[in-house]
Amino acid sequence: PEARVVALVESDRQRLQEVGDRLAPGQGIPDYTDWAEAIAQPGLEAVVVATPAGTHYPIVRAALAAGLHVLC
Repeated sequence: PEARVVALVESDRQRLQEVGDRLAPGQGIPDYTDWAEAIAQPGLEAVVVATPAGTHYPIVRAALAAGLHVLC
């Protein structure tokens, strides 16, 4: 209950808009097409990686190296 969405990441700009409209309408949550830019956000504590399995390693490794909690 204390978790909140602070950013959305999707490489496809149109899909990013659709997801943002569905998950966080009107909340002004930052969105990114580059995951590396998103995990560099100050104050970020955790990430959820929901990508094709072949892309998990670099994203999870970078998030862990940045000291983030990861749910993959």
